[in-house]
Amino acid sequence: MFDQMVDYLDPAVTDRFIAITYEESKKRLAPYWGTTLKGFFGDETSFENFDSYDVLFGEDTPCLPWTRRLAEKFREEYGYDLLDWADLLWSEGAAADTEGWPPVRYDYMNLLTRLFSEGFFGRIQAWCHKNGVSFIGHVIEDNRAHMHHGYGVGHFFRATRHFDMGGYDFVLRQLDSEQKRTPYEERYPQFKIYRDEPYPTFFHFTLPKLAQSAAHLELGTDLVMCENFGAYGWDLGLREMKWLTDWMTARGTNWYVPHAFSPLFPDPDCPPHFYANGRNPQWPYFRLWADYANRSCLLLKDAVHVAPIAVLYPAESHWCGDRDLLDETCRALTEHQYDYDILSCDLLADSARCLIEDGELRIGRESFRAIVLPGVETLPLAAARRLAEFASAGGIVLEVGAHVAKECRGLQEELKATLPVLDAVTLEELPDALSERGIEPTAVRSGDQPYPDLRICRYRHGDCDVLFFSNEGVESALVDEWLVPEGVVAELWHPMDGRIEAARLHSAGADGSGRVLPLRLEPYEAVFVVLRHSPADPADRADRAAVVGAKQNDVGVLLGGTAEETRLLTDWRMTGVSSPLKNAEELARLHLAASGIGMGNWLNNPELADFSGTVVYETELELEPGIAYTLDLGDVGEIADVSVGGEPLAPRICPPYRWELPSLPAGNVRIRVAVTNTLGAALRDEAFRRSTPAPSGLLGPVNLTIRGLVGHA
Repeated sequence: MFDQMVDYLDPAVTDRFIAITYEESKKRLAPYWGTTLKGFFGDETSFENFDSYDVLFGEDTPCLPWTRRLAEKFREEYGYDLLDWADLLWSEGAAADTEGWPPVRYDYMNLLTRLFSEGFFGRIQAWCHKNGVSFIGHVIEDNRAHMHHGYGVGHFFRATRHFDMGGYDFVLRQLDSEQKRTPYEERYPQFKIYRDEPYPTFFHFTLPKLAQSAAHLELGTDLVMCENFGAYGWDLGLREMKWLTDWMTARGTNWYVPHAFSPLFPDPDCPPHFYANGRNPQWPYFRLWADYANRSCLLLKDAVHVAPIAVLYPAESHWCGDRDLLDETCRALTEHQYDYDILSCDLLADSARCLIEDGELRIGRESFRAIVLPGVETLPLAAARRLAEFASAGGIVLEVGAHVAKECRGLQEELKATLPVLDAVTLEELPDALSERGIEPTAVRSGDQPYPDLRICRYRHGDCDVLFFSNEGVESALVDEWLVPEGVVAELWHPMDGRIEAARLHSAGADGSGRVLPLRLEPYEAVFVVLRHSPADPADRADRAAVVGAKQNDVGVLLGGTAEETRLLTDWRMTGVSSPLKNAEELARLHLAASGIGMGNWLNNPELADFSGTVVYETELELEPGIAYTLDLGDVGEIADVSVGGEPLAPRICPPYRWELPSLPAGNVRIRVAVTNTLGAALRDEAFRRSTPAPSGLLGPVNLTIRGLVGHA
């Protein structure tokens, strides 16, 4: 396929591509132009000069992008012939030690990425804007390819500055809550051929921040798009999608392109397909996830991202062979609840767009008090000068892991003159170094126990600050208290059901000074905390305050109260099965086979080993009048739809599978739990499967908690 790639560096080639695709689309879809059809989606563009995500320069590089235009522009730009020094693109050799040798690798990548950006992406966006539509999408950025050729664009920000949204995707289980439990390769051995080596730190911590930063800094928009869920396999369900949605929200994503809604079944093209021609048993619950995602996206749209730190994008340093620490720095900041954007050297050097005022770096609506250099040793001189200017104006500049020791083009002595203003710290020292310089995390905790799985982002809507708290852990709960400024009205916004409630605050210190917000977030739980800096309408506040009287709520806000008794419920029996994959005769046989089976993974039962659908469990309880009960199903694989005494409760698509039971007449009450799994059990032969399907069924343990008389604490 690589010998069929076009020359992205030649504007004439791009214009021809536009003529036979974009222009033809406009002609043939004229009735929908600019209305139904709002723009074009560019998907996974890269150089593709050879088959690798990981290789940049060296002996493993079989070929490099090369055209006559590149050679001509190279001589014009740098005053020497690239071919005279081309061997240094493979091996620096003895010439690298010779005085006066040119920085060939930097010069080559610098020109290559600029020509790619201007000749391809820039011309496509210009055509789209001229014709009244947008250009969105994403490039290939996997496995650090965002700084490479091969499966990469060489420089993420130079390519994506010509899009109208920030954009990225994740596929092939690049992101997965279960990676916290078992190694990725053990459950998806077929994907070893996809990665030259695993890059979990890049995918979990750097990938979405590249897209967010391109939107905020390069494009001046709040829109951050993600094409999500592609090639996760039929085993992906709404439970994992909810976890991934919180993962995206915490990293600023607010525009989703789910993959996909194929009318075919079973379509082998990168499943899952959520509708699947009506054959996906989870489809009736899809709206629960979609509403949750829409509410989360809405709270981040038309808002200003609040983050005090800019991490310098190390592409130029990486091209020159330096061992940058971008992914590791992103992880260290994220796990200590410091939010940030990633800043390119190009933008830092642009004094018209990147302003230095009052000790801050200001770009559009973003402002930064600190710049972190992630293992950067090599810098363009123009960027080094701005760093020195920023530090001289009172800004904080921290180097992680290495001193800036080289420059790409310019005066070495002038670059060295900037070094004394830079402070070097290790990755482990970085959070404390920021705190010591007066830069606090996104939200300030009253305790000091670290919780690396907590994610927080902060946005500003007018006089409101919106903070998103998400527990990305899959095993332990977060219990902590968060400082809330005096004079601020705090509310909790629940994206799962749209509820808004007043937050219950209490004094932080023994002297009654300060206020704290207690939060308990169990695995898969998330909540928005909205801080109003001006009083809300009194009637509105009164309505919301009324909700506080509840004993407990779905995000685990600590409201006091002590459990009086907890009973373990083990007497469950399967009483029914249903599936859009089975006909009436098959379902009747399965119903007979499953009748009376109790809790546990139903895939372990030979009759249900490949069953995808819904299984109903039932039990009976003797309830007393006037008592408040809480039902907790423990673990479920994976959607739980519950009714008590014939009264339906809100379905749960993810943990915690817990409900406050409604007030019911005393006596014997039937509890019915319908559990729906994914298509992964039935379609085990597809290419994107887990080695073993996720457990299905009512897994437990199931507990009934008696919390006391209704209306009493």
